[in-house]
Amino acid sequence: MEIIFKSYHGIDVVNNSATEREITEKFDPIIHSMLGKILGNPSEKKYETKDHRAVVANIIKEIVEIDLEQEDANEQFDILSSEIAKRLLDEEKKVEQNMQHLKGVQKGSLIQALVKDDSGACCYLIAKVEHSKYIDEIELELKGGFNPEENKIWKTAIFTCSIEEDYIDVSKARIYLNNPAVYWTRDFLELTEKRSDATNTKNAWKCIETVLKNNLKASKPSDYFTLRNAVIAYFRRPRTIVYDDMINDIFNDFEPMNASTEDISKIKEKLLALPGEKDFDTNFVSKPKEITSRIKSVHKVNNDIELIIREGLAGDKNNYSSIIHSNTTAEGERQIIIKATETDTFNMFKLK
Repeated sequence: MEIIFKSYHGIDVVNNSATEREITEKFDPIIHSMLGKILGNPSEKKYETKDHRAVVANIIKEIVEIDLEQEDANEQFDILSSEIAKRLLDEEKKVEQNMQHLKGVQKGSLIQALVKDDSGACCYLIAKVEHSKYIDEIELELKGGFNPEENKIWKTAIFTCSIEEDYIDVSKARIYLNNPAVYWTRDFLELTEKRSDATNTKNAWKCIETVLKNNLKASKPSDYFTLRNAVIAYFRRPRTIVYDDMINDIFNDFEPMNASTEDISKIKEKLLALPGEKDFDTNFVSKPKEITSRIKSVHKVNNDIELIIREGLAGDKNNYSSIIHSNTTAEGERQIIIKATETDTFNMFKLK
């Protein structure tokens, strides 16, 4: 990875300032590490510019066009990157004014870089990183700024810079958001999503369900039901989805009832590979209404009784055996044991 230009700005909405900070020799490797982390983040959503008037995209074009042989090349970049930082400040001030009763925007600093990879492909990176408070151990004063130990990334935009002869196209971008911050894409960057959150929710669920069904439903139905239930429960809560984190959260806490650990590990790997194979992003806001699967499943127990299980069922570590499980008596009689919390229902079947 070759970093052609890079900048670091402190964004201070309270004091109305977007101040460029010098990237010192000691700070440079930290910035370099952050850029690598951002470029390697698998969580993203694809966007494109609304039209040819998008301000940030046009500034990026100017940056790409800078002649590196000119003595003032770095100065030109500083001016243009500061324009982008100032635009972010202006948009965040608007957000603060509209959110006075809330916490407002997350405080942070802005990193920008024009980067070329080993194949020669070029991209422009814009990232907002955490601005935190800390105690200066020498002066013993409370200060604020970038914390290299935490280095939390709030929001990123990676613009693909396609260069063909004299034409530069920066209309495509990959976005990461740690929360649904519409101002970042719609107002600051003037981008529109290629796939809606609703489409992503529907497509991701459909693909996940197919993998679970093909690998577990027939052979290990109890594990299939438990994992399917866990995924549905995850999607049914409106939240920012980071796809890899979702899969890891569900599977890392899962204790299989019948499937082997190796089987579950292979299924997990198949699910993690889905975004690269199928048509959905890895960073989006879940839309519960798009999960149209039945909210309950009906199981025949015998000719007289059917068991209805709602998909909100939850046990310990995504394992519902603590709530319901089957058992075979010494006489060979097959039973289903259900944990009862409803007193009237329990008393109805209580032996006298």
